[in-house]
Amino acid sequence: MDESRFRQYLADTGPAMAGRRQRLAVPLRGLYRQILQHFAGTGDAPAPGMFAGWAASAGVDAAAALAGLVQADLAEADPDAGRILGAYPFSAAPRGHQVTIAGGPAVQAYCALDALGIPAMVGRDADVISRDPHSGAEIRVQVHAGRATWTPAGAVVTFPAGEFSLLATGGNEEPAVQACCPVVSFHASAAGADAYQRAHGLLLEILTIPQALRFGSAIFGQLLAPAGTAE
Repeated sequence: MDESRFRQYLADTGPAMAGRRQRLAVPLRGLYRQILQHFAGTGDAPAPGMFAGWAASAGVDAAAALAGLVQADLAEADPDAGRILGAYPFSAAPRGHQVTIAGGPAVQAYCALDALGIPAMVGRDADVISRDPHSGAEIRVQVHAGRATWTPAGAVVTFPAGEFSLLATGGNEEPAVQACCPVVSFHASAAGADAYQRAHGLLLEILTIPQALRFGSAIFGQLLAPAGTAE
């Protein structure tokens, strides 16, 4: 993507995403952070009983709280069963994007941007392993001190054209796991990404790895910031 256009997307995305989360009731914001902290520390979703205990401590009904997070498109869950399936950027089930956090667990991310946002969110280095959906080639990205190195050298990330603003505002009729995540992918090369979009009749933006790292960091970077500095 042209860098000047990307910078404008980047300038709009962080504040818009922060605004979405700020509109949540305070107890839901706290519960969302607790879910993320649990994923970051263990690599898995909290059990229903654990989440129910957190909700009770926050003075809210667990099923209603989960339903609120799902409605805000911040989590994927079965509210009636109290079962959390994921909370962006973390998925409880494999999605093809594994992130190994330095000094922590291996976690699953919903998409390429989620995977690249996790190091900034947890404030640690991380190694990302994914595969090109077109060729099957393995892509590795190492994030150290906020900078990325990657193989193969030509690797890129795709994102559905026109979805940047919808992601930020929550304007999708479908949750992001359905509307965006399936095609927010790593590709071994820009040519391969172009072949993939032509083969599937898609219209995709192609981001460099540094652009995708900045975008993922803008979306998720402040979620677990210390109290008083997060949004």
